[in-house]
Amino acid sequence: MVIALGASAAKAEWKRAETPRFIVYSDGDQGQLRDAALQLELFESAMRMAHRMDPSGKPARRIAIYLVRDQAALKQVEPELRDGVAGFYQATDDDIFALAIRERRDQSTLLHEYAHHFMMGSLTGGFPAWFVEGYAEYFANAEISSRRVVVGGVNRNSGEWLNYASWMPMNLLLTRRPFEFSDSNAVTSYYAQSWLLAHWFISDPDRLKMFYAYMANLRQGQEPVAAMEAAVGMPIGRLERVQRDYLRQNFRVQVATSDNFPRPDVQIASLSPAESDLLLSGLRLSSTFGKDDALLADIRRRAAAYPDDPFAILLLARAELRLGDRAAARRLLSARLDEAPEDAVALRLMGEAVWDDAKDNASDQLTLVREARGYLAKAYALEPDDYRTLYLLAETRQMSPDFPSDNDVETLLAALELAPQSASLRLFTAQARAKRGEYDAAINLLQPLASNPHSSGATVLARGLITRYQQAMVEKPSNEDATDDPAPSAG
Repeated sequence: MVIALGASAAKAEWKRAETPRFIVYSDGDQGQLRDAALQLELFESAMRMAHRMDPSGKPARRIAIYLVRDQAALKQVEPELRDGVAGFYQATDDDIFALAIRERRDQSTLLHEYAHHFMMGSLTGGFPAWFVEGYAEYFANAEISSRRVVVGGVNRNSGEWLNYASWMPMNLLLTRRPFEFSDSNAVTSYYAQSWLLAHWFISDPDRLKMFYAYMANLRQGQEPVAAMEAAVGMPIGRLERVQRDYLRQNFRVQVATSDNFPRPDVQIASLSPAESDLLLSGLRLSSTFGKDDALLADIRRRAAAYPDDPFAILLLARAELRLGDRAAARRLLSARLDEAPEDAVALRLMGEAVWDDAKDNASDQLTLVREARGYLAKAYALEPDDYRTLYLLAETRQMSPDFPSDNDVETLLAALELAPQSASLRLFTAQARAKRGEYDAAINLLQPLASNPHSSGATVLARGLITRYQQAMVEKPSNEDATDDPAPSAG
């Protein structure tokens, strides 16, 4: 895979805006960056208000948002991104972030992806695919400025499509996922109809009660169509007619202004030349799950220009650890820790490197595991809110005969509270609980992942595990004789 990193990326001067709930990066205009940060803060408050949550509340972990000039910059992070895509969201073991083309007027892609992030982090339970996408479209359509947010208006693109295009049958909407349609028109209809049906439920308290009844029916094992018909009290053919009528009505909107909330402080700083040069390469590394020689060579070349910069050193160490020479990574990290023994990132990466050595060295495994946990314990003491450190601390315990102990589960749940969007962390935590015979808890953890409307290996695995655990509950309803479930591989 060839990564096209143009000269413009190397010369970009990136800035970082920090607010109470976001870290926003941009290589564009500083005023536009400030406006984007304020808009995101106001949007978060509006979403919380819509969910009857504390509008000034904070997530357990701030998310990083990267605003770039064009799709070419997006493809530096995800080279196989489809043409026309204006942004995407990643939640991995390594990082959780969103990347989008910066726009003053249309931020719908960024808001759609952030709505997914918010749903996974704030709402419990696994929602059906149509609602996951319809919910995101409902909030993505917000009219937003630095002083005002209007949520619930007509989605012009979806509204126009539904006025002129053919609708898919309601039973397909309720039972299929967007990746199951090969026809682009069907995919567009799926998103548009999902938006409309979600809007119909969300915008009225009585209909919202119907939605809760529908979800209860699904959890009781009813088929999707039957669950919907029972909840709304009508056959789905009539429900489609109701939807067509609803599209012609005036929509109820929710308005939030900055006067409703304290104005957040925005701190803006310029990134170092090394950070500006290597930032997108680092995001690409966080998105890479296999061998990528081109990326490794690119990071080695770029980092060589900044031999004394901590960001470049740590990124190169991470690249060597994931893609190249683990021994080289350890040398880089040792040198960094000699200079800065309280660098939490270096400590975490060193713990990861030694843990990888332990997995490859059966004869000296116990000693290496203890060494890895020593580095990770120091990293945790310095940065207790880093989910990656907590995840690794739990992973290094899995070879112990008493794994998972009560403390192991507490560690994993603490990590999951910080990063509920991480699929592999969710899988690992669910499997740990299942190993203890806590099948109900494991299934509850897996439901949001299993409901992901986009196909992925983690989603398929989650669905398979739910089936297995449901069967185990029938066969072994107590905590005794729990299944010895292997932990998933990180990544």
